[in-house]
Amino acid sequence: MIDGQPRSGSRQQWLSRNTEWGGWTGSDWNMVFVGDTNPPAGNFPNPPYTVAGQAPTTREKPFRGGRRHFFQNELPYDPPNQTAW
Repeated sequence: MIDGQPRSGSRQQWLSRNTEWGGWTGSDWNMVFVGDTNPPAGNFPNPPYTVAGQAPTTREKPFRGGRRHFFQNELPYDPPNQTAW
């Protein structure tokens, strides 16, 4: 849950996925909310929000991580019941 009420400010683009919002203030272009709880009301083009009710099942890509000269393959954190492998 994102506490408080974020303000978009002058963001040119915005994408959130499976996020729970306490509220939202402001708008700019290309603001997309996918599978979010309590997204801002309205539809493109006025205000410029695109809201999709459900996020598709996704598979996060592994990445290279580590310190200095020791690298290893890592997987992003996988919260239970949110990402399918």
